Amino acid sequence: MPLQRQSFMFSATIPKQVEELAKKHLRENYKFVRVINAELKPKIEKRLIKLNSPGQKLSELEKILRDHILERIIIFVRTRKDAKELSERLLSKKFSVVSLHGDMTQRQRENALRLFKEGKVKIVVATDVASRGLDIRGVGVVINYHIPEDPKVYIHRIGRTGRIGNYGKAYSLVTPEDSRALWRIKKLKGRYQSI
Repeated sequence: MPLQRQSFMFSATIPKQVEELAKKHLRENYKFVRVINAELKPKIEKRLIKLNSPGQKLSELEKILRDHILERIIIFVRTRKDAKELSERLLSKKFSVVSLHGDMTQRQRENALRLFKEGKVKIVVATDVASRGLDIRGVGVVINYHIPEDPKVYIHRIGRTGRIGNYGKAYSLVTPEDSRALWRIKKLKGRYQSI
């Protein structure tokens, strides 16, 4: 690359480590520009649903899905196996669903996203492969079927709804086993909002 050039980096979020790395390699006349627009701030209604055991999650999930039958919905799970199993269970209950995870080919992922974006499928069961970097408009509901261990992943997950000033809902199904992860999310300060 030529020595004389202009570079731009864009991101919805920039972790402190990435910002420090960028500062290390930039010349003295660099600028960081942060855009804060209250009108674009996500409008997300967050609901925490406490359950006594993981065995209650499926029936609670079905209630939420039936309450939002016309919405586009992303359900986040922990593993590829969870995504496959939950999408199969929902298909058997006649829900319009596809899964999205890292064990799929690029073509399979693109096809699943196309079906979702076109409204031919209303529900995506996904691992965190779908929590960042995907531009899917019109997602009305995000459901954390499994709570993520990393609280910032929670922020990225719920950020799939309520985009560009639109309104969205984020549900988190929580059991006693999730108490540590939930504590980490509630501990987030600053520009992040907790559950």
